[in-house]
Amino acid sequence: MSLSVRNFFKFSLAVFVSFMVGLSSVLSDDNEKHQGLPQISVVMPVYNGEKYLRESVESVLNSTFKNLELICVNDGSKDNSLEILKEYSEKDPRLVFISQENHGESVTRQNGLNLARGEYVAFIDQDDKIDPKAYETAYNYMHEHEADIICFGWKNFSDDGNQTIRNNCEFNELKIYDDWWEAKKQRPSIYLWNKLYKKSLIVDNNVSFNPNLRICDDEGFNLCVYSQAKKIVHIPYTFYNYRQNGESLMFKTSFSKFVSSYSEMWRYVKEYYKEHNIKIGFFKILGYFFSVYEDEIWPLMKTWLGFGK
Repeated sequence: MSLSVRNFFKFSLAVFVSFMVGLSSVLSDDNEKHQGLPQISVVMPVYNGEKYLRESVESVLNSTFKNLELICVNDGSKDNSLEILKEYSEKDPRLVFISQENHGESVTRQNGLNLARGEYVAFIDQDDKIDPKAYETAYNYMHEHEADIICFGWKNFSDDGNQTIRNNCEFNELKIYDDWWEAKKQRPSIYLWNKLYKKSLIVDNNVSFNPNLRICDDEGFNLCVYSQAKKIVHIPYTFYNYRQNGESLMFKTSFSKFVSSYSEMWRYVKEYYKEHNIKIGFFKILGYFFSVYEDEIWPLMKTWLGFGK
């Protein structure tokens, strides 16, 4: 082999080795960066929640799915909620929190969502509890079915054993929806806390909470995010534990305020649909409002009127 050929091979080998070392370094840095990120971000708005906050926080941190973060947004609490959050954040770095002046749940949830680093997002209220297997199971179904939203059932509980606003919703079979409106018609679609969302579905489609709302923000959010989903899966598990108590914002809201909030919510949604060229027929919308009346407004009216508990 001539000297020039030998030198060519030496040069080629040196270039190849240099390239592979550089690629290995890049991949290693990328892996380290991603390994440091949680896969699921759980957002919890907190306002004067000291009574049940520990139970709620522990239910998330005790999840069998360990690679998560719990983002708590203290919305100007006047009790010991902030001290409780500090205590838990010192024990478990997966809990992160910020404090703000009181703005209500809509702004609070949005601020928590803006901080989320996970590929997937879930929500929980400060007085509720989540089953330890919920996020792991939802995560596995999300990947198995390449879903945008995973939805599961809930059970109600209260300190005195009474049920007030809503009935249990338990799933006994797997359902896969490719038609987002068909999924949206189902009762479990209204709420935030019984779902796992793909975060890119929210961010890439500019879905956000209406800052003008202090109630009904969850339904407005879901009416927007559902419209962008290609696949929504209901899994046969009842994972969320919803605490029914007289401290709920729903109980402290007058019927007229509830109606005006729903009107503002629908105005916000219509603007989003117009901007994204989403069209829904009149009869579909009418059917939707009938289902909302049956599932939400009528139970609330019975509570306000003092019967049907």
